[in-house]
Amino acid sequence: ARFGVFEDDKATFYPEKEFWQRKYANALEGYSVSFEVQILEIESEDPVWKEIFLNPIYNEHGEVNGVIGMAVESSEKMNSRFELYEMNDELETAKGLAENSLKVKEKFLANMSHEIRTPLNGIIGMLNLIDETPLDEVLKTRLSAIKSSSRLLLNILNDLLDLSKIESGKMAIKYGPVLVKELRNKVILLFDQAASEKQLELSFQVDPKVPEVIMADEVKLLEIFSNLVSNALKFTESGVIQITIKVKSRKGDDLTLLARVSDTGIGIREEDKEKLFDSFVQIDDTESKLYKGAGLGLTISRELIGLMGGQTGVDSTYGKGSTFWFTFNAWEPKAVAKNGKTVGKSEPVNLIGAKVMVVEDNEINRNITRDILKKAGAEVLVADGGKTALGMLKSSEVDLILMDIQMPEMDGVVAAKKIHNQLGLSTPPIIAITAYAATGDKASFLKKGFNDYIAKPLQPDLFLKKVSFWAIPSQGIIDEEVLHGLEKYGDRQMVIEALEKFEDEASTQILSSLKDIKSKKYKNILQNLHSLRGNAGTLGIKKLAYLAEKIENKIKIDDFSELDNNFRALNFAFETFKNHLSRYLNR
Repeated sequence: ARFGVFEDDKATFYPEKEFWQRKYANALEGYSVSFEVQILEIESEDPVWKEIFLNPIYNEHGEVNGVIGMAVESSEKMNSRFELYEMNDELETAKGLAENSLKVKEKFLANMSHEIRTPLNGIIGMLNLIDETPLDEVLKTRLSAIKSSSRLLLNILNDLLDLSKIESGKMAIKYGPVLVKELRNKVILLFDQAASEKQLELSFQVDPKVPEVIMADEVKLLEIFSNLVSNALKFTESGVIQITIKVKSRKGDDLTLLARVSDTGIGIREEDKEKLFDSFVQIDDTESKLYKGAGLGLTISRELIGLMGGQTGVDSTYGKGSTFWFTFNAWEPKAVAKNGKTVGKSEPVNLIGAKVMVVEDNEINRNITRDILKKAGAEVLVADGGKTALGMLKSSEVDLILMDIQMPEMDGVVAAKKIHNQLGLSTPPIIAITAYAATGDKASFLKKGFNDYIAKPLQPDLFLKKVSFWAIPSQGIIDEEVLHGLEKYGDRQMVIEALEKFEDEASTQILSSLKDIKSKKYKNILQNLHSLRGNAGTLGIKKLAYLAEKIENKIKIDDFSELDNNFRALNFAFETFKNHLSRYLNR
């Protein structure tokens, strides 16, 4: 089809795709677009002029995440331009309703997240504590299956919440080292029992050409495999379910991998294949509903696969079985140990010497958090709410405060503000621990006086690493996640040069400030601290950035009472950074 477009008093013809892409691109940039276009409609011999209106839709963060459009026939049926303006007003109203519905949806999902995550945190936390007690092999296997299922439930919850991210283009892929054999074992462990109950043979074969370790998003891959395998189990009554993964193409370290999930189930009719990946659609639409489900799994999987640069599809013969396949992009890391050490696992976190306060109104979650910290060697104070915490902090000093957000009487945000008011610049780092997990929550909490953020349910390894980062003076110097992110946009050599330059500049700034303390040149000190804080934050040297900001704020209110001690702490953190930098450079 071709369209005649009235621009500059003359008709110009554009190819369909190119022209419409350009107009929609303008709307997605935030512009309201209107134009006339001549269209030859189906079952019509004469072209019809249409007035097209395209307006951007904004989410609650002020970002464009969609376009709403309207086509109005431009003919004698329209008596005046006034009617067109009225239609445009209606379009603006419709756009407002659409944007408001997005806000309502995000709020609902955030509340639902909290209500589900709070009990789920108790379940997962208790399972982790049980896992550390002596158990026979049978119980360990069963417990491992329960833990895998609970993690899957958490991932499904995350994906349900992420539907809004997908729709607004905010879903992010988090790459990290994935042991392919461990990925295989997790999938088998998750579904082996269900397959045995139906007397099905379940296998997962990895082609020898697939690297032992790949850089990919393991959580997203597990979710995709879980959706496809659970579907295969649901629709297969006898026979086999076979999972395979192989290299489709390779260029240097860059890989395109092909995964398949095949079954000997009921198969899919040809007319049903096109609607398989639609949201909330089930092929079994009878009232009896032999096969349960929300009809979301394949939709989410398709979107996740697209984000990983892949494609998905299905080959099926009705009555004989189906093969769902997908591709995804990954790469083989260069610096992975080949000496048998497990990638991604680290030494147990040691919190001996750290004093941590847990502020949580839910008794189960409070006790679980306390027990996890105690097992790591920390001294733990517990408070059942913000008021209790404020009272305890009058007579007790702690290295770190873990603060639940949604609490009765005084929520975590108010409690954090009151702690800052009560302790001033002596306030220890405060980490928000919350069941909320909506887009933008992390940035929101950091603006409200928190130093960091952890989402429930707590994952003990990650949780303890974050606690160690903030509570132990020798920890938390370099955030390697930030460095890995910088390496993606440049390379390792660029990051090394930036760190070495920071070391030279920071050394000069600290020495200069120590001299300026004696001569009370506080303006010079503030300039040095401001520069130090900004550079440290950019490079992920969080502890230095935190201490520099703390001293800077104190000087701004003419409080010099602990300036010498604070600079000693800053200098100690800088020396620790240099030791960590040396280890980083020698890798």
